[in-house]
Amino acid sequence: MVVGFAGLHTWLWGWPMALPHAIVMAAVGALLVELSLWHFDDLPHRRPWRPEHASLRVWWPAYLAGFVVLTHALPQLEWAARDTRAGTGTIAIAILAAAACLRFFHDRPYPTPSFDVETFVETAHVLRLE
Repeated sequence: MVVGFAGLHTWLWGWPMALPHAIVMAAVGALLVELSLWHFDDLPHRRPWRPEHASLRVWWPAYLAGFVVLTHALPQLEWAARDTRAGTGTIAIAILAAAACLRFFHDRPYPTPSFDVETFVETAHVLRLE
């Protein structure tokens, strides 16, 4: 995604503006992946999603704040730092450091889930191709 949009942004803005933007967006992508995997300790689709355990009523302010930061504050910060490579690099490094902290603090033992998951194991079938 970043490479594809970097080509579009290079065509629209030129490479001096598109390259730093692509670097910051790659860092934001890494941060969003780490946020998505926070407390995710199993394979996808292995356990059913339990909406009653999601605590959406508690977390909606955090989701709203993240949305505002990604759509308003980060673009303004990036626009303010557009003329200096050091400013853009500092933004990208700070975002990558946040992603690395999330990765580091994620690696800790988790208690077993409090609910039992029923699993169905199908027996193997033999194909008789005679």
